[in-house]
Amino acid sequence: APPPAAAAAAPRRLPPAEPPDAALSHAREQLAPLWAEWLSLCGQQGANERGFVSQLQAAGWLRQDEQGERFLRVTTELAIAAAHADGSADGGTRLPLAFGPLDAYSKLVVLILKSLTPEPTPSGARDTTPAATAATARAQLAALVRVLSAVVAHLARSHAHHACGAHHHEPPPGAPPTPPFNQRAYLRLFGNWLLELAAPDPALDTLQPQMLYAFAAAFEALRPSRVPGFAFAWLELVSHRSFMPKLLLAPGRKGWPRLQKLLGHLFSFLYPNLTAPRLSPPTKHLYRGALRVLLVLLHDFPEFLCDYHLALCDAIPHTCVQLRNLVLSAFPRHMMLPDPFTPNLKVDLLPESSQPPTVLSPYTAALSAAGILEPLDAFLKRRGPRSLLQDLRQRLVGPDGAHRVAAIH
Repeated sequence: APPPAAAAAAPRRLPPAEPPDAALSHAREQLAPLWAEWLSLCGQQGANERGFVSQLQAAGWLRQDEQGERFLRVTTELAIAAAHADGSADGGTRLPLAFGPLDAYSKLVVLILKSLTPEPTPSGARDTTPAATAATARAQLAALVRVLSAVVAHLARSHAHHACGAHHHEPPPGAPPTPPFNQRAYLRLFGNWLLELAAPDPALDTLQPQMLYAFAAAFEALRPSRVPGFAFAWLELVSHRSFMPKLLLAPGRKGWPRLQKLLGHLFSFLYPNLTAPRLSPPTKHLYRGALRVLLVLLHDFPEFLCDYHLALCDAIPHTCVQLRNLVLSAFPRHMMLPDPFTPNLKVDLLPESSQPPTVLSPYTAALSAAGILEPLDAFLKRRGPRSLLQDLRQRLVGPDGAHRVAAIH
């Protein structure tokens, strides 16, 4: 589906051409037969897939250096290009896409991560000492971040070329033809990794929950305001069953600020489109997706909506009454709401009314950034000077009635 109208109307510039890279061209020549070999192995029963990964390690392709970066970039290019070349049109409006090469690439990445486990002890048992476990976690997380960075960079380049109409240009020497941008290809890759890496596996247990934080950082880099053509796949990934619930269940609620930030990016992208007199069809679909995400959070994680209600309501347009009501109707699961039809009900006398709400949003950040917070605190303590009231109005509202202080989500 095309991006919403406001994002699509942004000025498009031709991305600068990449300078020739002899090392990258040489890597493409070396990795093309290896990629073909891996595709053939994935189609065979009982193939020695771990032996192929060992072959890559022996050749130095999996090292954390420039050669390793070239390996990830080239294999990502080959997988995306093969998916478009092997795909067959479905007779509709969707671009042809074959999932086989994408599944093969995602499988190769998972095997590489599993191969980073420590060597067994002389007795053949697995080394489970704290030092070995910590080293494994660092190595696997570093490798995963490098993989996600390579895919994010490829997605951004492909989207930039497609947005400015540069996909018809000749690719660099040795590179596969630049396929048209198709968000379903990247959705398939990210979705496969979320499912595989979140599944119980002793070889990948050390990745939890840092793996979720790495994906959250990747999704933030691909937020709709930066890559509007990826907005629908982005929303599906953020609400993925292997990402959003697990992120909210991370120890110490460390995943809550990350999800709130992602939702803030979603509503910031939708804001100018939802305030338009008439909504375009893509905006309607994205709005319905956001509505369903809030419904899931209201049902399964109402405490999240309670603690971040200020930031969420600040990001949602005032015209979206349904979205705001979903956020404001959330209450903690352990709380029993009183019956509103109880005779002589005094809400202010209920024990719950004396408990201050939990607010995790940085509600003072916008005032502090505008230099208003300290004078306002001083005014509330000393009850003066009265001139601050007029000064506040001039700082908050411009002559045209527009707000000068922007919310910080």
